[in-house]
Amino acid sequence: MANSNGPRGRPPRIRWRGRDWTQTAQRQFDPTAGSDLTSVIVLAIADADGVPPHQITEPTLFEYVDVEAVSRLVENASGTDAGTDSVRFGYDGSLIEVRADGHVSVFVPVGDTK
Repeated sequence: MANSNGPRGRPPRIRWRGRDWTQTAQRQFDPTAGSDLTSVIVLAIADADGVPPHQITEPTLFEYVDVEAVSRLVENASGTDAGTDSVRFGYDGSLIEVRADGHVSVFVPVGDTK
């Protein structure tokens, strides 16, 4: 999925743990479509890194987050809750955000290139 643009065509930015981050990739997780969250996160990381997904092997995602717990956040979201809750975690120098509405975003520190 293509990045959504922020003001004036810039990628969205967020602030996390005292740093500014800019979005480099975004994917959508839909638990009703038969996809799994791990695959969607890996695809988003691969998009951000500009590599095929099979090259995302180290470090393993499970070293950074309990993917099953995050998946339950999305699966149990309904109506007004969807999109308001999120989980953020660091992964190999990037920031991953999974929102309750299924949006999976990859961010890098502002000024960094990946």
